Amino acid sequence: MKDIYACIKEQMQSKGMTALALAEVSGVGKSTIYRIIDKNRKNAPTVDSLQKILSALGWEIKLSPVTASTTRPGGEERRDE
Repeated sequence: MKDIYACIKEQMQSKGMTALALAEVSGVGKSTIYRIIDKNRKNAPTVDSLQKILSALGWEIKLSPVTASTTRPGGEERRDE
């Protein structure tokens, strides 16, 4: 499974979009875009920045609350504590 950074970089490449162009279209600073495409995870972008970036690439983030019936990656069932 790809991480969000790889997906963003892949979408940029498929659209022929540079980091500067993505920064301009999304309204997110170019330093944030460069951190993402260089996989600098020490300073992860905010959800707001990710939403803007993905929107500029034609994607969206959908967040939903975790419920007792939700399973974790690997198939382990999550229990509310």
